[in-house]
Amino acid sequence: KAPFVDARFSLEHTRGQALRNAAVSHAQLGQLGVAAGIAESALHTEGIDHKEQDPIFTTLVQRTSGGIAQASARPNAELTAVMGAFYKDMKGQSAPTLKALATLEPKLKGKLTPIEQWDLASARGLALVMTGKAAEAERSFEEAAEASKPLQASQRVEALFNLACSKSTQGKVDDALKALEEALWVRWATKGAEQWKGKKLLTDSIAKDGDLVNARKDARLAALVARFKL
Repeated sequence: KAPFVDARFSLEHTRGQALRNAAVSHAQLGQLGVAAGIAESALHTEGIDHKEQDPIFTTLVQRTSGGIAQASARPNAELTAVMGAFYKDMKGQSAPTLKALATLEPKLKGKLTPIEQWDLASARGLALVMTGKAAEAERSFEEAAEASKPLQASQRVEALFNLACSKSTQGKVDDALKALEEALWVRWATKGAEQWKGKKLLTDSIAKDGDLVNARKDARLAALVARFKL
């Protein structure tokens, strides 16, 4: 059956309203970066009633910016130093990073901003992957996904992608596809946001990442990628 279309409203109105509702609902869920990304992207999207919706999208971007900035502060110099050393030589620094984080985490419990929680959980997860501990890495990436909620959409997507990779390597294909579907949706819904300029498409990573071999064997992944066309 053809989808229901209310003849009282134009397609431009309906599209704008749908994006507005999506942005507001994500803001209400505490996913401030995704909400802001949807609103910012909508400001540059063709096929919506900009005269009607732009004031609302602009207000959404403004109202979420303070929360995102606060969540994205990195005041802890000791953690920043550990992150810097790890990302300079991820393979060589995996074991030392895990040791450093094991010492540091008890001291920092309850003191980290969301971005620092995301930094810590993401680095721990990557280090665990490189030391062959996929199940433990999955738990770390779940922590990173939770911490990413008030952060930028790009950090949400990265956390979900890493989570999908960890699940795929363990043969948890259904769970991996679920995480990838959300990552693809967030990337698509925020595609016009400034934060994505110069960054490669998510589909490139999905097609090439070695940790997604099991997921790529499932025809549902190709259908997901085709749906979002990213």
